[in-house]
Amino acid sequence: MKVLQLLSLSTIFVICFACHNNKASKEENKELTYIYIDSCTTIKTRPKLRFLKLETTRDCLIAGIKKMEFDDNKIFIKDSNEKIFVFDEQGKYLNTIGRIGPGPDEQYTIFDFFIDRKNKRIGVIDIFKSVIFSYSYTGDLLEKEKVNKNIFNNFSYSHLVGDHTLLLVKENSMESKYNFNLITGKNYDNVDNFVPYLFIGERWPQGASSHTVTKSGETIFMSALISDTIYRYDLNTKRIVPDMVVKGKCRPMTKEDVEEKTLEIALDALRTAKEKKLSYGLFEIVMTQKYLTFIVQDYNSLNRIIWNMETKKGFQSQPIAEYMNKNFMFYSMLGYLVTATDDAFVCVIPAEEFIAENWVESESAREVAKNTLEDDNPVIVFYYFVE
Repeated sequence: MKVLQLLSLSTIFVICFACHNNKASKEENKELTYIYIDSCTTIKTRPKLRFLKLETTRDCLIAGIKKMEFDDNKIFIKDSNEKIFVFDEQGKYLNTIGRIGPGPDEQYTIFDFFIDRKNKRIGVIDIFKSVIFSYSYTGDLLEKEKVNKNIFNNFSYSHLVGDHTLLLVKENSMESKYNFNLITGKNYDNVDNFVPYLFIGERWPQGASSHTVTKSGETIFMSALISDTIYRYDLNTKRIVPDMVVKGKCRPMTKEDVEEKTLEIALDALRTAKEKKLSYGLFEIVMTQKYLTFIVQDYNSLNRIIWNMETKKGFQSQPIAEYMNKNFMFYSMLGYLVTATDDAFVCVIPAEEFIAENWVESESAREVAKNTLEDDNPVIVFYYFVE
């Protein structure tokens, strides 16, 4: 009798275990990577930092940095005054790209730029002239291409993802209902829409962020508005596909949560997320060759995650209360994050903030601060994550 009872219990256990596994397999797509926030180790190690002071002259006074790219031992910076500056890897100013003016070879506006690393060119988008200007890295005009103004309407940032292929980060508006447009064709005249917005509202800060798309080598990841999914551009199919899903304590927002209606302002979506205790999605996605970092937020918590793409191991930031008594700048450095190189996250600190910080544990930072004035160009910090 006891043997039969044991067999019955074993059978029930096997059935329940199988049902649990079937349920789990239905919930998780084997083609995706799942990042569980609760399984991420708290970051306690101090990063390695390298400081670079950008040269400051009358010819290269930088306002707020809007975009930064690296290639061929050069740094390309677009500021809020619509100027593109080129520096070498030691921070020495080299030249500018483009010129604002009414002339046929000038721009009405330098709205955005992208780097063509294969051909060593920089593309400058003038949305008012509907022209893409191609320059050499030294600033020589090489080519002008007329483009369809309607195609290049309502976007925030552009990224070259292949030969004559541009990825546009679209504004959240009635005119652009998708997070991304993929522009192809000889004259950039073919458009594919990807990742529809969950709602349509006013311009959203994330939509205007250069941190929505990140690239290292041929790998291109992107985040969408109020989404816990990280997408990838597939070079073979030329499609944008889901790649990773972040699992926190709160479920992601769906169209049903916002009733598929047009919201008066974008913050209405966050109010909905707060009321229903939902995830706010992912922000500030940036990658090196090895690490991917992003912020995940819900109605009562905010964490920065650093994900090792080789080992599939995650790390999360310490609660702010735990590092307030330490050297704050070391632990909050990624709050100044702008972009990344192959091996380092790149942060930009305004000069007045940099020299005001008490760099008691970094002799190299103190040396840079000693030679920096309050109105100098910002200081670039290369952040090398240490596990």
